[in-house]
Amino acid sequence: MLMGGVAVGIVASGAIGIGLAQTAGASDGSIEIDGSTFHTYTQLESAWAASVGEFNENFPEGEAVSDELPRFFDDVDKEGLFEASLLDSLVADLWQCSWLDVATSAAASPAELREATQQLELWEELPVLESFDVESYQASIEDAAEAQNITPEEYEFKTLCVGYEEDLA
Repeated sequence: MLMGGVAVGIVASGAIGIGLAQTAGASDGSIEIDGSTFHTYTQLESAWAASVGEFNENFPEGEAVSDELPRFFDDVDKEGLFEASLLDSLVADLWQCSWLDVATSAAASPAELREATQQLELWEELPVLESFDVESYQASIEDAAEAQNITPEEYEFKTLCVGYEEDLA
């Protein structure tokens, strides 16, 4: 299960609309609250498909995101609201984990390692990270990795990507 990274969207329960400016969202039935878009649980499958379809980065050869909702949603409040950016963050996390897996694999060829490095350098440019403090995040990863005498990629993979492959196709 993804444990960290950028998947920090809001999961709210029923009373969220009280006292907030709430309007109907787009034709997909999403809900706008104070400038943020939310989906109900019943909208998640189609919203997930849209997030997966809009993600333009390459996964390692033979890997892709599953059409099924990630396990992240298995134990959530089915009556809650889910911030739309959460879905984009989860797709980005799966992409990142796929490349971290290659980057930390003892079996990866030099060409695969170069490709993983190039792909991971694109991470901080992902649109979903626009408001994310990438510099502070990377500094904290580097500090934690150094404390454990491992590479930042190894630390990030072991803390962010536990079981990620179960959410791939």
